[in-house]
Amino acid sequence: MEISHTLGLCYCSNTGLTGSSMKYFVSMDKQTFIQALINCKSAGMNLASIRSQEEQKNLEIFLKRNGYNDKDGYWLSGMNLGNGTYFWASSGDPLTYKKWLPNQPENTRPEISTSRRENCIQLVFNNKSSQEFGWNNLFCKRKLLYICQVIM
Repeated sequence: MEISHTLGLCYCSNTGLTGSSMKYFVSMDKQTFIQALINCKSAGMNLASIRSQEEQKNLEIFLKRNGYNDKDGYWLSGMNLGNGTYFWASSGDPLTYKKWLPNQPENTRPEISTSRRENCIQLVFNNKSSQEFGWNNLFCKRKLLYICQVIM
């Protein structure tokens, strides 16, 4: 993936890491979760991980200001391996901050058919409030836009 085939760019001032800022790139192409991970890595970035309320807010502001409002949402790097415990695939770190939509996550239990299991995290507008983003778990083979990030 080349940067020229992504759209957005954002410098968010505080990542929680001393002296660093975040740069986000929003894809123009829809891919499965695994392909999104690969595309971000191939471009020298990671599929986005949100580690704080401030990062969530900064990303939401960036998406809204730049007209990113795809109704299908965007892949983040959060996932689980079918046991219900979510982690950031880009780093292997567990989720410490969460912004699940109401009644989420769902359909993650091992007894659910793998064709219905929802193990990957989607950033999407809250259906009840189109002004706010939240997290939904979704079938990983679904094709969505995705957000890559670089910590500067």
